[in-house]
Amino acid sequence: MKASEIRALNGDQKVLALSDLSKQVVQLRIQAATERLQSLGKIREARKDIARVKTIQRETELVSIRAAAEKAAAEAGIAHQKAYTDAVAHRKELKRLNEEGVKRAKENPKSKGKKSDKSSKSKAAKAAKSASGKSKGK
Repeated sequence: MKASEIRALNGDQKVLALSDLSKQVVQLRIQAATERLQSLGKIREARKDIARVKTIQRETELVSIRAAAEKAAAEAGIAHQKAYTDAVAHRKELKRLNEEGVKRAKENPKSKGKKSDKSSKSKAAKAAKSASGKSKGK
């Protein structure tokens, strides 16, 4: 059986051919044991045919595995590219927000004098409230 003939078979036919060849090897060994087999080369040929079928089955299996791996790699590449563009957009947004904050800080500087005026005013207002509350209660 030639490799081109085996490749022309579909998956189920290859499995059937493999089982038939295995049975043939067993029968040939029985014939060789009972000394009815005239040519021992037939066993060798049958074993080589089994090896060819198994090799071609493995080739087709590897092709499907490679296709699945390439598909997964392409999907992973797309996901990686999307994550990268999202990260770049996020970085740009953070940079914009930072520049906006710096700009606002330059436009509205906070002075220490204003802070102390507010705190002293609030303390005075609290003291006045508490004093008026005490006088009302008495």
